[in-house]
Amino acid sequence: MGDALRDQKKPDEAVDAYRKAIERDPKYAGARQSLGSVLREQKKLAEAVACYKEAIELDPKAIWAYQDLGSTLREQGKLEEAIAAYRKVIELEPKNADAYYALGSELYAQKKWHEAVAAYRKPSNSTRTTTGFTSTSAMPFVTRRGCPRPSLPIAKSSSGTRIRP
Repeated sequence: MGDALRDQKKPDEAVDAYRKAIERDPKYAGARQSLGSVLREQKKLAEAVACYKEAIELDPKAIWAYQDLGSTLREQGKLEEAIAAYRKVIELEPKNADAYYALGSELYAQKKWHEAVAAYRKPSNSTRTTTGFTSTSAMPFVTRRGCPRPSLPIAKSSSGTRIRP
């Protein structure tokens, strides 16, 4: 029900539906993760972080909760915590190209060039991606010598669209 309301652009009603689902089944990690996503869209970042952490506590292998936690922590400017969340996704799912891309972006933002390059290069054998990034498109800012260009990284999706992290 919450997902349908979210798709219909009714975030407040979706929040209510997810909270009712959690009330009915307090151990339902997916509802907490989804609630966090709606709260994040509403810019209620602290509440979203709490939901993701609760989902992870209920299901320590909840990859999406870690991924969303990392993104939300990044929005809060908590880059070290975001990096830790992305590293956890990679630990749980080593072929997750999205997590390597996010990790590389955070490391790049901190000017940790060599670590960023390593993260961008790592998914070359990865197959798991939801954003459509190809394994080599995650590091377009890297020169042949492995040094970053001064601009922000731009990636191409599988459809050819150029996007920034």
